[in-house]
Amino acid sequence: MLKKFYRTIHVSRDIVKINKRFLFDKKRFRFLDLSKVKPNLIILGSQKCGTTSLHNYLNEHPDIFMSTPIKEPGYYMFDNWSKNYWNTKGVNVKTKQELLIEHMLKGYAGQPYFGESSTYYTQDEREIQYQIPEHIINEIGIPKFIYIIRNPLERLVSVFYHIKKFNGYKESFEHMLSSDKSYLNTSLYFSRLKAYVDVFGKENIKLVFFQDLVKQPHLLMSEIYNFLELGDYQHSGFKRFNNTSPKQKVKFTTISFQAIIGPIKKEKILLEKQFNLNLDWNLAKEDWVL
Repeated sequence: MLKKFYRTIHVSRDIVKINKRFLFDKKRFRFLDLSKVKPNLIILGSQKCGTTSLHNYLNEHPDIFMSTPIKEPGYYMFDNWSKNYWNTKGVNVKTKQELLIEHMLKGYAGQPYFGESSTYYTQDEREIQYQIPEHIINEIGIPKFIYIIRNPLERLVSVFYHIKKFNGYKESFEHMLSSDKSYLNTSLYFSRLKAYVDVFGKENIKLVFFQDLVKQPHLLMSEIYNFLELGDYQHSGFKRFNNTSPKQKVKFTTISFQAIIGPIKKEKILLEKQFNLNLDWNLAKEDWVL
């Protein structure tokens, strides 16, 4: 009976849950007010670039707690967007504090970094439309950001299979590209990052490459922990999450390819210049067009 009670009230060995809002840290003999805990580590995106996998890897580090149970709460878009979004998903959230305490901090035990992975922050042109950088700096100051990028053409193909699987999308790949500019806009990485660079500076943004997350995750995670000024952590393994694309993938038509390749190449040059990169993306027409 005592063991059952102990497990009920303890979040961890040293953290006791008093109620929904307050925890007690036995080791430091202090109360933790969950309403004052704000995300200070933000995976900005990009969607379909491995954010779910990275979210889970980061959550294994003892000094990092990633938003649980909701990975992408859109905390810094609340009232403007995420409140209505979650209500349409059947998650009735009335206040920002309710979103934080009941849907983001399950299992939190006072870790120095509290992270979230809202790819909404760099979808379409929302960073400008909802003034997300301004909301972040006004509420938390300067957090740490991680932004994952992959070949933009690969990303668009992956998005197509994602919305087919999870959104019941019935139209063609070409229709997706021609009917909604948000998919292309989200792949314009320099434009999506610019507002964050302007407000927070490049030094607070870690640019991550999807291929590194897939091919050398141990090395990449060490780089990220160094960026966060944390001790390294030896992961036991790296499971891939949220992989939706089949081996035989759809290709672009000549019309759709020509419509998007100009902006993508322009953004590539700007991103390389801004972050001193040499991106080896394959953008050759013969490899992507039917």
